[in-house]
Amino acid sequence: MGSDRLSPAPGKALAPPGPASIAAMIADGLAQSFRFFGATAFWMQLFLGVVSALLLAFAFAGHSVSPGGSNFGEAIYWASAALALMLLSILFGYRDMNAAAAIRSRPERYLAHERRMAFWFVGGGGFVNVMGALVSFIGVGLSVALLIGFQ
Repeated sequence: MGSDRLSPAPGKALAPPGPASIAAMIADGLAQSFRFFGATAFWMQLFLGVVSALLLAFAFAGHSVSPGGSNFGEAIYWASAALALMLLSILFGYRDMNAAAAIRSRPERYLAHERRMAFWFVGGGGFVNVMGALVSFIGVGLSVALLIGFQ
């Protein structure tokens, strides 16, 4: 009786995977996720940042030609703050991509129980993204209020 590909070689028992290989599989999956989502966030936000910067440049030019304001604050300054937060968010996306290689090369540095703050950049990036969305919504609300005439 010959051995096929699905059964172990004669006289050898199958050994369950060791903890190191499970940690390597977890680290590999985590690294793939960080690389994919980090690259997606980085390139999308970089594109949106360039478009927003161009629109903001036109808005500054239009603001200098016909200055006008609202009582609460200029929407253009809220948009500038949102763009600055977007640039910070782009840096966090770049950090996610770099973390993928570090996770794959040294998984114990990120997956150890005593390293609870190893993924600080995930929480920091999430906070910056939420603050950027909040500031953007305030700026959009002020822009709409200026367009329909509330001052």
